[in-house]
Amino acid sequence: MTVDVASITTPDLPPGARSRVVYLLLATAIAGFLTYWAFGRVEILWMTVGISAVWLYLLAGVALALRHDKLQIAPLLQRAHSELPPKDYCLIVDPHGTVLALSPDGEKLLGHSQTLVGQRFADVLENDGVVAAFVELLSFGRVSQECTKVLSFKDERGQVRCCTLKIFPWKSSELRRAGIVALQRIS
Repeated sequence: MTVDVASITTPDLPPGARSRVVYLLLATAIAGFLTYWAFGRVEILWMTVGISAVWLYLLAGVALALRHDKLQIAPLLQRAHSELPPKDYCLIVDPHGTVLALSPDGEKLLGHSQTLVGQRFADVLENDGVVAAFVELLSFGRVSQECTKVLSFKDERGQVRCCTLKIFPWKSSELRRAGIVALQRIS
């Protein structure tokens, strides 16, 4: 199975964030020029240029972070997919709990679409106790030790679901070193 590198996103960047920043950049430029046109003050143009430069800086930073993530994560995901068939995992997360891959079976089980990829899985968990169980699951997964936990979470419609997940032990020391964790469903 090949990894869709285009779906890899940074953990702190929700879907659609880049387009919202572009809209803010355009709104800033339009508002600045309209204000200049109405009042004729050159200072307004300088402020507009300064604010637009900040938006462009943010866009460039996001683009560089995304490029870096794709270069770092894609080979690891490729390796992970070579070690386990799609039916053997629900989701693959990084050491911080960011979802890197979601299998078709994982979509059905968790009630989330591929938009979950790039987001923190802890954000969909039901409460702090479940988050603590997930963090414990991750800590065992980073060292590739057996661990099983029952997790309750909210699906895309806000309905609470519950399932038992366990760690998939990696054979690859590279994946263990990177802290990549695959979670399997227990029926």
